[in-house]
Amino acid sequence: MTTKEKIVEEPNPHMSYSEVQRAWKDLLTYRDCLEFCMNDRRVFTHDQNVCSAYCFFKFLSKEKQ
Repeated sequence: MTTKEKIVEEPNPHMSYSEVQRAWKDLLTYRDCLEFCMNDRRVFTHDQNVCSAYCFFKFLSKEKQ
């Protein structure tokens, strides 16, 4: 078995960038976003300030329009 085959067989705990982007798009509310950001191991930061700022701009800024 080559190294390449081995990599394909083992599930990767880290999603690809596009998969993470899709996961972000599936979030429907600010609270969901915050929870995902704080708890999901695929997210690069679990800093509450970063998460709340990101989620605020993602959701709450849209609602005001």
